[in-house]
Amino acid sequence: PIFAFGADFLLRRTAGRAVKRRYLPSYDVKYLDKAKHRTAILFPCFAATEEDIADAFSHLSTVAAANPQDIFSYALLFDYPRSSAETAESDEALDKKIREEFARRKELHGRLCALVRKRKRVSGEEYFQGYEKKRGAVLDFNKFMLSGEGEFSLKLGDTPLSEYVITLDSDTLTCDCAELVAMKAHPYCADSAILSVNCKPNGKRSLYAKLFAGETGPGRYRQSNADISHDLFGLGNYTGKGIYDVKKFQAGLENFFPDNRILSHDYIEGAVAGCMNSSLNASEDFPQTFEAGFTRDLRWLRGDWQLLPYTRGKIKNKEGVKRKSPIAPAAAFAIALNLVLSLVPVAQLFVLGAALAAYPYPSVLVIAFAPQILRSVFALAAAYGNPRAALAEIARCLFDIALLPTLAIYKLCAVAVTLYRLAVGRKLLEWSVFAHAKGKISIIPNLVAFAVFAIIPAIFAPNVFFFSLAAVFAAR
Repeated sequence: PIFAFGADFLLRRTAGRAVKRRYLPSYDVKYLDKAKHRTAILFPCFAATEEDIADAFSHLSTVAAANPQDIFSYALLFDYPRSSAETAESDEALDKKIREEFARRKELHGRLCALVRKRKRVSGEEYFQGYEKKRGAVLDFNKFMLSGEGEFSLKLGDTPLSEYVITLDSDTLTCDCAELVAMKAHPYCADSAILSVNCKPNGKRSLYAKLFAGETGPGRYRQSNADISHDLFGLGNYTGKGIYDVKKFQAGLENFFPDNRILSHDYIEGAVAGCMNSSLNASEDFPQTFEAGFTRDLRWLRGDWQLLPYTRGKIKNKEGVKRKSPIAPAAAFAIALNLVLSLVPVAQLFVLGAALAAYPYPSVLVIAFAPQILRSVFALAAAYGNPRAALAEIARCLFDIALLPTLAIYKLCAVAVTLYRLAVGRKLLEWSVFAHAKGKISIIPNLVAFAVFAIIPAIFAPNVFFFSLAAVFAAR
């Protein structure tokens, strides 16, 4: 993984500058026509409290005010928390709150739709929840638009009849929806079902957020990575925010994946249905603490490892029948590379342990910290033009080194749990959305990391102990 990171990093920093960017053509927005380019702006939402519902309607009103064109309708699609039965005692109060908030949006009546999905029994489990969570919510919404059919416990407003859907998360803001429709309607984009948008972080209120928003570490969500896959192969990176053609999206994905198997569905959906990257931007909230950010990273990690079967030449469809994979080799390679890069901290910890135990040579330490060294060298090379950015990158590297044991142990545990659940085929959809992830991290890996890399070195090297302790306080 360390050498894979080095090769990927150098390729993106060198070839990324040489490759010609692939910018998509677009119509002028003044040529958009309501009869041809009707678009629904969809917000799939998880609502556990009345406050969640109020926030969802407030967020929709903000996006609607920023995108008021008459081609748009707006939709909120709610899932309630899982329950031991199809209905729960809290449902009535949540339904009432939705009706109240819907009635207050009089200026949007005729263009606004609010839906609540019925819970369904999860196969092999003892609880009920919305079918396939967000992935199923989008499919249910498409089916509702195309046929008028859908299993909803509450329906308010008119059925949106749209050619396209712009799907956004409950914390995503953009004012470029009309430009996105104009780009998707261009014939050049006709073969791709999806166009994604670039998401940039906002709300940098804490020191952690100011330091890490826009970081350059490994991962497909880093905004600074050169988009080589798209520029060379036309493969977009769909992260759940973008626009899609309703009929093409539904035809390609409705019966493609087995049920209760896909957690991180966005990228793989783009790889199957066809995705291209637009040059348009949206903003979304960034975690304000290390705990919240790392919880989100672990959820992404688990979802990414559940895509391991889709790196092979043959895959199973919804009925369990094996078929030749329609995923492009470059996309399958990107999935596999992402899995390898997720193990970088684990490999670093292994090499560092070997260096301390058996091979106490400086060259081994250089290999162990090669990712941070590479990032620091490139940051210093660019320090003349932007010294603050260079200092921030070096600070991030030191932070990663200080918390390396915790990062490695958590990620190794997450990968092991995911592989076990893949083998037994259970609990593959258990996760918390970002808005409800409050840094719920198990204490066991922390205790192991503290014992191995803090208490023991404290006996022989007190300076290492104090450095580790300072890192823990900095993380909070």
